[in-house]
Amino acid sequence: MTTIAASFTGLIVAADSRVTWYDTKTDTVLHSGQSYKLWRTRRFIIGAAGNDDDIADFKHWLQDTSRKRRWSKVDPFEALLLSRTKLYYLSDGSALEEVRLPYHAIGSGASFAMAAMNTQHRLTGEIDPALAVLVACDHDPGTREPIDVARWAPVRARRTAPDPIDPPKEAADGRSPDS
Repeated sequence: MTTIAASFTGLIVAADSRVTWYDTKTDTVLHSGQSYKLWRTRRFIIGAAGNDDDIADFKHWLQDTSRKRRWSKVDPFEALLLSRTKLYYLSDGSALEEVRLPYHAIGSGASFAMAAMNTQHRLTGEIDPALAVLVACDHDPGTREPIDVARWAPVRARRTAPDPIDPPKEAADGRSPDS
């Protein structure tokens, strides 16, 4: 039970911090606490929702550079992977899918976060995943503050110096700039 939201346009991922342990036989809450649900690799900021053991297995799978086996889990599991160029979604045993919208959310509060990001996008053109998770905190009993945020630094445009070999351009009246 969690909410994780990401914006490709802002290069931001946000997550709530609630973790709940259940007794699966009686379906009762044993303990509720906080956890950090976001982490980084060299290529991705990742947020995962699901069983702690599955998330740990997923981290190990990501570190296995050979990736001889396909990621497969039958328990409820979802992950968002944000690179500097794309946003991906992974669910249970499915293949990695590229997200076509500029935002996406997963977890028990995903519908609230998606509605919040859609509204933000329509009204302002901007998307704040942290605000979307905050909205989910207000409506989803499995989502609670504090909210953690991870972001990629914006890529700066490089300045290019003029090529020193290029001759100076002529002015519109045909004179060289030196005259």
